[in-house]
Amino acid sequence: MNPHLGLEFPEPFLLSPRLRVHSLADRIAEVHIHVPREPVYHHRLLTADEQNRVWSALRRILDAYGVSKPVIVTSLPTWTDAALKLRSHYGGSLIYDCHDLIEGFDNMSADIVQVEEKLFEASSLVLFSSEWLAEHKALRHPQLTGKSVLIRNGVEFERFESVETRRHGGVGFTVIYAGSLNFWFDVQTVLRAAEARPDWQFALIGRIESPRIGLLRQPKNVRLVGEVPYSELPDWFSRADAAIIPFLDLPLTRATDPIKLYEYLASGLPVVSSPLPELRRFSHLVSTYTTVQEFVSALENARNEDPERRRLRKDAARAESWASRCSAFESMFPALLAANGTAIPRQTQ
Repeated sequence: MNPHLGLEFPEPFLLSPRLRVHSLADRIAEVHIHVPREPVYHHRLLTADEQNRVWSALRRILDAYGVSKPVIVTSLPTWTDAALKLRSHYGGSLIYDCHDLIEGFDNMSADIVQVEEKLFEASSLVLFSSEWLAEHKALRHPQLTGKSVLIRNGVEFERFESVETRRHGGVGFTVIYAGSLNFWFDVQTVLRAAEARPDWQFALIGRIESPRIGLLRQPKNVRLVGEVPYSELPDWFSRADAAIIPFLDLPLTRATDPIKLYEYLASGLPVVSSPLPELRRFSHLVSTYTTVQEFVSALENARNEDPERRRLRKDAARAESWASRCSAFESMFPALLAANGTAIPRQTQ
């Protein structure tokens, strides 16, 4: 059972009822657990039978490896009951990686949203990916006091740092976007900008998740690329002159810390974005807009910017690597192991 089936892992065992453990890397394994009906991760909670299957399968694996007092990390309330059974049986600590405002998604099950309260209460530590999200949840869930930590998203810096050296020298002006094309995407601003500047090219990479995105098929200078392998993103970025994060102003987008921001910066690309709270840290490197004219003007400015700004963006991204985020997370483990399931003091990373 894999709630992100088809999005993450290359070898799902779709037809086998047997428990499978697939090695992804050294000391990292993916577990395939058979359930009669594959759950869509955001549509519903697991049934009692499914929770028991998950719990039983994980218990077999932990017992086989002699694990005790594990640090259990869950990234969605869907897994709450199974995670609590694991902790009750083995001890250890439960961490909730709260990286999205889940109630902000229009297709998230109300039952999953409701169970998040239980997960907040039960967790020894709650990680938040943005300051806005942490503060928003803390106001509504006082039990988070003393056990919430800010660890933002990051970037595989080495993957993107070479983009500048491969940058093409052709004519024209290309604007790129990489990410989900969903209801939060600012369709009207991009549409009107494309109509105002027919000499520019807009390449929008990502899965189309909302019918509104279809409006962007109208201008001939907008290309809906679809999904591409992550390994190909640097090559796409090397063909672009500027990158965009055109999000509508919604609670969901205020809560986000876009990974694409760090990837754009690591590539050295000029960035034009709606004024998301997490981007304030980079106000000297990122241009923001609130109107179509500001959007177009910011992209115009990107055409003639000082090349030194490209280096400054790369330098900023170097400090935002996933390795640094992992180090911050790892530094909490001694306190977690010592606490053995109780909350540890609040920290800021």
